[in-house]
This record gives sequence, C-alpha cells and structure tokens, in this order.
Amino acid sequence: MKKFVSVLLLIILLFSFASCGKVPKKAVFPIQKNPSSLDPQIAKSDDEQSIINNCFEGLVRMDKDGNIQPAVATKWLVSADGLTYTFYLRPNSKWNYTKAMAKTFGDDFTVNPTVVAKDFVFALQRAIDPVTKSPFASALWNIENAEAIYAGTAERTTLGVQALNDQTLVIRLTKPDANLLATLASAVSMPCNQAFFEATTGKYGMEPSYTLCNGPYYYSLMSTNGGYLQLSENPKYKGDYRPKVETVRFLTADETAIPSLLLEKKKLSAAVLTDLTGVSDKYTVTEFHNATKTFVFNLKCPLVRNQNLRMALAHATDRTLITKKPAVGLIPDSALITPGHGYRKTTGSQEIPEFNLEKAASYYQSGMASYPSEEDKDNLNVICLKIDEIPVKQVIQNWQKVFGVRLNITVTTYDTPTELKVQLAEGNYDVAYAALSSDTIATNTLARFVSGNPNNLIGLENTIYDDYIKEAMDAASAQDMAPYLQRAETALLRNGYLIPVEQQVSYLVHSSKLNGLTLQPAGTVYAAYTIGKK
Repeated sequence: MKKFVSVLLLIILLFSFASCGKVPKKAVFPIQKNPSSLDPQIAKSDDEQSIINNCFEGLVRMDKDGNIQPAVATKWLVSADGLTYTFYLRPNSKWNYTKAMAKTFGDDFTVNPTVVAKDFVFALQRAIDPVTKSPFASALWNIENAEAIYAGTAERTTLGVQALNDQTLVIRLTKPDANLLATLASAVSMPCNQAFFEATTGKYGMEPSYTLCNGPYYYSLMSTNGGYLQLSENPKYKGDYRPKVETVRFLTADETAIPSLLLEKKKLSAAVLTDLTGVSDKYTVTEFHNATKTFVFNLKCPLVRNQNLRMALAHATDRTLITKKPAVGLIPDSALITPGHGYRKTTGSQEIPEFNLEKAASYYQSGMASYPSEEDKDNLNVICLKIDEIPVKQVIQNWQKVFGVRLNITVTTYDTPTELKVQLAEGNYDVAYAALSSDTIATNTLARFVSGNPNNLIGLENTIYDDYIKEAMDAASAQDMAPYLQRAETALLRNGYLIPVEQQVSYLVHSSKLNGLTLQPAGTVYAAYTIGKK
C-alpha cells in the first residue's frame, strides 16, 4: 500500500506554474474537508491557509525561496530604529464585488472597489481583538498597544496601525520585529473591507456571496454536498501574481484515496506521498523535508509529568531501532529563522538524550522515590500510525526493561495521519509517535509549546521557555533571534518533552501538464499563480 502524507498534517506548498507550455483549465488539489469559513483573521488549518492565499492578497508575499516580495504594497520603508514601517499601496488593487453579492446585499449597498490602507487597519484591528479569537494574534503583539488590546485593557482603535491616505499605511511597533513582514504575508494580515464585513452580519467568509476577495482568484462555488470548494480567476485582479489556470478546485478527499485519485483516476493535479512505489516516471517528483517524526510526551499523564520518570523513558529510547540516520533536532531543514535565513544551518545540531539503559535505570530509581502512584501497575497509552507499530514496539521493549512489570503499556494505532492528529489535538494519549510539521518560520513552530497556546500538544507550562520565545519574537534580526530559538529547542529536547527521531521525507508528485511547480520552504499554501502574464 502506498504511504502518503496529508497536506493538512504535514505540508503546505506554494505552486508556481510555468509561464510557457500548455496548462489545463482546471487544477484540483486535495483537502481534508471544506472549511466552515474563509475569514482570514480566524483561519487556522493548512487547508484554510491554502485557499485564502489564492483568493486574498496581503501587503507582501513570500516566494519559493522564503524571501519577501511586494504584493498590494509596491514598496515599504523602515525607520532607522526598526519601529516604524510605511507601506505604499498600488492603486489598482481591487475587491471583486460580484453580481451574486449585489443580489444578496441589494441595490442600496455599495463597496469601495479599491483596496485601501484602512482595509488593512480594520483587518489588523480585528486580528488583535480578543473577541475575534484569532489563532495567530500573538504574531502581531509587537505592534503598538497590541498586547493591551488583546488583554482587554485598551480599545482596538488604539492599535499602532494608521492609514495616512488611501495608498499609505503606517505600522508602529513597540520593539523591532524581524518577522513582521513574514506575518504580514500570512492569512491573519489579509485586508478586510469594514463595510462589507459588517453587512454580512456574522456570515463573513462562510459562503461565496459573503467572501469579498482581492487575490488572483475569488471564492466562486461550494458544491451542494460539500465535496469541493472552487475558486475562479478574478477578473478584477491586476497584480503580479497572475492566474495560470482558470479555476482551482479544492477537493475533499479521504487521504487513503489520494494516491489512486492522483495516479489512477487522475482526478488530482498533484499530491504529496511518502512512498513513491508505483509512481510512474511520467510524473514530476520533488523531495522536501518539513516535518520530524517525534516521540511526544503528554504532561497531563502523571507518570510522564514526573521529570525523572520522563527522562528514564527518554534515555531508554533507542532511535536507531527506527532509523539509521536520527534527526539532529526537532526543527527540520526547511524552516527559516527569518526570510532568507535557514534555522538548522544557523543553529546546528541539538543535544538529544542518548540511549543509555544504565542512565535510564538511575532516573527511574530517582523518579519512583517521589512518584505518588498508589496503583500496583501504571498504564501508559502509546499512539502511532499503523505503519509505525512494529518499530515503536521495539522501542517500547527497552522501556519495559527499565520499568519492568509495574508499567503496563498499550499501543493504539491509526491508519491515517489525520486520525492520529485528531488524537494528538484532543490529548488522548500519554506518549505519541507522530510527524510534527513545521511552519516556514521556526518561531511559529516553537511557539506552539508556549503556556496556554491551544496548539500546545504536550501541555507544557514553563515561564523560562515562554521567555525564550518572547525574546525571539522581540529580536530585531535573525542573528539576535537564533540564540533564543536554540535555547527553546534545547529546553524541549534536553528535558525529554519531545524526542525527535527522523526527518520526514515527502514527495510532491504532479503531472507534466503542470511543469514548473516549485516549493516554498515549509510553506503556507497551495497556490495556482505565478509572477507574469497568463
């Protein structure tokens, strides 16, 4: 059976279609399910990010090499102290207010057809408003008054974002932010027309008629049975990222069916696989790394929460039973510190607890002296993919050598990465072996483990770790940021919260009809556009 990786779990891609040669009129990409909303300020999943990046355009974009490029803003200036950004918007950026929208809202309602600076002001105010509950609000906290607004102690109109005129936007920071432009390229910073948003009365982004787009495509159709969502070429778009196909369909597909949909029935334009067995040489294949297979320890489990017992498990973990080339850290090679600066290349390898049964036994003895268990046996629920069951059980044999009969370990397996991810998100495990995907920006990946983060899979609450991430977010350059990120990663690994085993190797597979597809490093979107005219 072909093994593959769900785009939702492991990969976010930037597609760039060749400017020459025949291309199809329609491109079809797989998603796990149709999103309930395409509101950029509340978008969370990879699927939502993919769709939004096609039908919205922010001030800037990130290219396949991780560099920032102009988008709605044609240029920007940064003050000498790094605290003030001035963006100059192109005057031909337009909202696509469709006939269907006009029918929905009536003749008395009108929308300013031009995307203006105040559309970004309103969007960023919404993103930082605690009522919005944006999952990426913290990425904007260096904007003046942002934290106070999010905490509810200041009005959102005090946010340090100002429209000097229709084409000039100023953003003021409290501290320099080396990744501000990367954040402005993401969904949370996409523009929002206030008049249209308020006219939707709570339905913004939920249907095509309630989604006002300014990107290369617009949201044109959702199938009646929820089987797919379709984007169409935006006739109002005049920017540099021009559509290369007329329509883009995001097809809801069970991940077990993705290989056959691509290779046999040819209903997909591209897919991501982890095994190329049976793939014809007629397909174009690109290899990349953006996830790490990892043992994840859930601190909600009393045994795992005990530092010494957790370290006993960590030192009893023989990674060579799974791979001949163990990972050198949690963050994979594709991640960046800031646009243009690779994380792994800058920080080097990490210190990971070595396999040593004597050391594991010593930690076990220390841990049992303070472990308040009143049971004759302790249970440990380990979850993993079915394909990983045998090597995981081999690792567990060494755990049993240390813990003996006192520890009763059960292994629960799942057929697909999506099923496993659901269990991780809900915390239904004590130890998991799973592939953890990385954001393009390493800070965003490590910030998942900050106290109170809803995406904190391990339930870590550590003020020292939180401070490392805060210092990294406040850094003015990649050079200043790197030491704090390195310390944060070290804290996760040296304390046995996570044991990275191997980098995930995945393959982008597509037909020759889509020549020229390229990757954004651990990127954020499927995209059916490129620079240049159609």
